[in-house]
Amino acid sequence: MEAKRTRITVERDTIMLVRHARAERAWCPVCRDEVDVITLGSEALAELLAANEVQGWIAAGRLHVAREPNAPVRICLPSLLRCFEP
Repeated sequence: MEAKRTRITVERDTIMLVRHARAERAWCPVCRDEVDVITLGSEALAELLAANEVQGWIAAGRLHVAREPNAPVRICLPSLLRCFEP
């Protein structure tokens, strides 16, 4: 008698909502390229940066964040998307 085999595939999707963000093209000094960035208002920025996971990405250098005086915070979109890759 032949043994039956069962294959189980697990797929994982992650959704991140960023509210009140505006996308534009800007220079990312870490990527050294012009990339899509999102600029966040203070409310959306506080919500995003409150997440421990996001703080870890910033500390590890995985998430590129540009903070300039008197300018909105810019987050490099390609680096943000790479943070969700396995």
